[in-house]
Amino acid sequence: MALVLLLLSLPQLIFKSSIDVEQFAVAPLGMHAYVQATAILHVWCVILIFRGLYRIGKATTIPPGLAAAVDSSTKLYMALFAIQLLFYPFMLNMEDSVVLVLQLSSLFILFIELLLIRVLFRLSLIV
Repeated sequence: MALVLLLLSLPQLIFKSSIDVEQFAVAPLGMHAYVQATAILHVWCVILIFRGLYRIGKATTIPPGLAAAVDSSTKLYMALFAIQLLFYPFMLNMEDSVVLVLQLSSLFILFIELLLIRVLFRLSLIV
């Protein structure tokens, strides 16, 4: 999965493959599809990591609170990303100021990914 994401990120070295807030509505549909496809693959990879951590937590003798934290973080991450994917098509027809909602949800998703790193450090201390 990470290799696929690496290959999909290579076009960023050659040309601009991201969408600015100012150009959100006028960006080509192919660009939107590319950005969403890479985002979906990224989330899928993170969810697989969360599930692996949860299985490690269930198989080893770690505090039950840590396994519950991994489970709740996974559910929150999936819910936030589902909300982002749900509202993304509607934002194509709205003003640029509404796109800030997409950026806000992306900020929350980044926070959850930072929690993933925290969980990794907590697991490394125990295992």
